[in-house]
Amino acid sequence: MTRGIGAARGSGRAPSAAAWLARVRKHPLVVVLAAIAAAGTVVGIVFGVLSGVARAAREDTDPYRTEYAALAPLRVGVPPEYVESLLGDPDSVGTLCAVTSCPAETEAPAAVALGTYAPTAPATLHVYLGDHSIVRTVFQGRRLAGYLVTTTSRDFAPAITWLGVDLGRLGRVTFADVLPSNGAPEPSDASVLIGRRMPSYAEVLMGGGASRYEGFLLGSAPVGYTGPGLEWDVEAAREFESWQTGNPDRGLDSDVARPFREGSMPNTFGAFRDEGPLGAYFRDAENVRALLDSAVEF
Repeated sequence: MTRGIGAARGSGRAPSAAAWLARVRKHPLVVVLAAIAAAGTVVGIVFGVLSGVARAAREDTDPYRTEYAALAPLRVGVPPEYVESLLGDPDSVGTLCAVTSCPAETEAPAAVALGTYAPTAPATLHVYLGDHSIVRTVFQGRRLAGYLVTTTSRDFAPAITWLGVDLGRLGRVTFADVLPSNGAPEPSDASVLIGRRMPSYAEVLMGGGASRYEGFLLGSAPVGYTGPGLEWDVEAAREFESWQTGNPDRGLDSDVARPFREGSMPNTFGAFRDEGPLGAYFRDAENVRALLDSAVEF
């Protein structure tokens, strides 16, 4: 007599579910499949452990990932609350022109016309002191009009970004590496000062319509990392300063500045809204250099 699928041998009764499962589990093919599945589980566990180890190793080799991630979204036009969500509360807040000398119209509310930057109270400087960086931000009312990021550690090298483009790592490239090598024009203005204190330098690239009215800044701030591994061509800086002293109305001669720019590395980068009186303030490299030269607490 032909038996139906699953009928018990020597019996007209169908096997119980428990008996059927017990018999299936003993089938050689099932035993092999189970062994493969167990091996796959072991491999999965091992892979998970190794992935965790690799992730921990990456974290050990990149201890600044959290700080890099906080700086990456920084951009002009955002409100103070957004910056604070990235960097925390500012360590100091002051009026911009109380820290650096500004033309009177820079802060005159009636003269401020920055498109979406409505005429407001005087421009303010907020300074954020991180574990490995200093961030200076200038607000015009409720909008970030400009910012400068300075590394204070040789090992802390955030990406230099402008308009969403990565231009290298701060403290790893020279001034000349950052702009011309990426197809951008040379700076529109530059200023250097060598005195009894640490020297300071700033250069500006004007924005205009081609860059959606966002300018770019590079510099060397005295209150920042300036030690071994960060190149600074002293002789070329002195030559540029000497030329600058004799030509006060010419902000930049690319031929004179080139030796210094090719032999020196920035410890600071930033961006600014290239419109209105505050845009004019940032377009003057001497103003930017004075801002970098100022105390970070006031």
